[in-house]
Amino acid sequence: MRRGLESKSGKPSSADFRAVAQLNEFTSDEDVLVVNYGRFSVLLYKIDGEFFAMEDRCSHADVLLSDGELDFSMCRIQCHKHGAMFDLKNGQALTPPAVVGVKMFAVYRDWE
Repeated sequence: MRRGLESKSGKPSSADFRAVAQLNEFTSDEDVLVVNYGRFSVLLYKIDGEFFAMEDRCSHADVLLSDGELDFSMCRIQCHKHGAMFDLKNGQALTPPAVVGVKMFAVYRDWE
């Protein structure tokens, strides 16, 4: 099974997606992959059996979110630079100093 990504704007078809990972790369529910998608570095992860993809960049400090702390139980990631937190399911900024959310990508599963 492959994982593909597409920016969450408009209504993409499966042809709009690009393979970025294999299912066997996830060995537990708390695995996070950092993948390249065009000019974006993207965090790919699973919450309650559903896959999500978030740009690996804090909207406030322009640093890698993958260097921060993930809390799957609270469904958030914290930027290591100034402590801004973002929702892992929708990218929404949860705490200052960030006021703008981070870019999310749709995830497509190809079972072939």
